[in-house]
Amino acid sequence: MKLVVGLGNPGKKYKKNRHNLGFMVIDTLVKNLNERLKVCRRTNSKRAKVKINNKEVMLAKPQTFMNKSGLAVRKITNYYKIRPRDIWIIFDDIDLPLGEIRIRHQGSAGGHNGVASIIENLSTDQFNRLRIGIGSNREKNIPAEKYVLQNFNKDEIKEINQTAEKAAEKLKNEI
Repeated sequence: MKLVVGLGNPGKKYKKNRHNLGFMVIDTLVKNLNERLKVCRRTNSKRAKVKINNKEVMLAKPQTFMNKSGLAVRKITNYYKIRPRDIWIIFDDIDLPLGEIRIRHQGSAGGHNGVASIIENLSTDQFNRLRIGIGSNREKNIPAEKYVLQNFNKDEIKEINQTAEKAAEKLKNEI
């Protein structure tokens, strides 16, 4: 089984935040596959078991808040016996231009606390990442921790919705 985890923060307050781009991609995948996420208390996540390219895939949105994402990912991987190389983590990247998508198969957290939590909880960095640009805070002179919790503005939201669709397709091709 493959595991695809979108990173974000639970709750309506964070729904349209830049930091919730991983959740947005999972929501897009779920909608496109005509599936539904269900709450799973055992794994502290919302999840759905789906088929993509005839492979069993668990889609998940941790409900532990971004900085503790690794706790939920560890619970899911332990319960389903999923190997790190079968994990895909989708998350926002402040160092990429808005809407740009990049794939990495291992490496450091790059300053992303959600990814750092996963590395710490899995004791490895050997998992796949789908990074999506949210634009830079540097031009706006806003601290990163405040910038990522801002909502996308109405000009950005159309592009972000298209990016979520592209990311979902790219992921389906990679699995």
